[in-house]
Amino acid sequence: MIENILVLDDEENARLTVKSYILRKFDKAQIHEAGDIETALEIVKRNQIDLAFLDIHLGNGTGFDFLNQVPPALLIFKVIFVSAHDEFGVKAFKYNALDYILKPINPIEFNAALKKVENQLPPHSLQLDNLQNSFKQPTQSLKKIVLKDQNSVQLVAVDDIVYCKSENNYTTFHLKDRTSILISQTLKEYEQILKDRNFFRAHRSFLINLDLFKKYDKRDGGVIVMDDDTNIPLARGKKEILFQILDKL
Repeated sequence: MIENILVLDDEENARLTVKSYILRKFDKAQIHEAGDIETALEIVKRNQIDLAFLDIHLGNGTGFDFLNQVPPALLIFKVIFVSAHDEFGVKAFKYNALDYILKPINPIEFNAALKKVENQLPPHSLQLDNLQNSFKQPTQSLKKIVLKDQNSVQLVAVDDIVYCKSENNYTTFHLKDRTSILISQTLKEYEQILKDRNFFRAHRSFLINLDLFKKYDKRDGGVIVMDDDTNIPLARGKKEILFQILDKL
């Protein structure tokens, strides 16, 4: 149950906006406002915070700095970042399986984040470290993705993903070392995340890494053979698109 909520933003108007949206969903929640890291830390020490809305850039640091200073025993609250960052910033959050809301705030996106937060866990150090490193080097492509299953949080190199397979509302990641990771997100979501990293939706159930494409076998109606010798079906309507992509490689 969400009872105590922290809103950390150095702009008062931004805090008021977030607060107004929160109260539409959690009308009985106690909302604690902070304009700087020091105040936010005192709030966390005095209250059992359930959910925190954190701005990235603050006058005296960042939302990451705040989380790094929270005593580990108190870092048990869920986090939603509020960011005015560009497309790269959005991708960084997606790659690290962390919730975010873009400024200016869209009510629909805000409500979607609140719906997801009920099944969310507090952020893992792997997620935060990788996200922070992404913002330190914004000119570089995102090379690692955080995958969270029911038991663990794993940091996986994007280049090690051979293909992803849809399992209803879940997605199984198949890696170079022949291990697999089942994630409770749809394949469509990962298609959006990985489309700029040379991944191709070969079939409604398969997203493949074209860097690990081995060959196209015309037998049996045509299948894609990956580096690990897995056969991937190619949807009839995708064949021409695939050949056009391969011609450009």
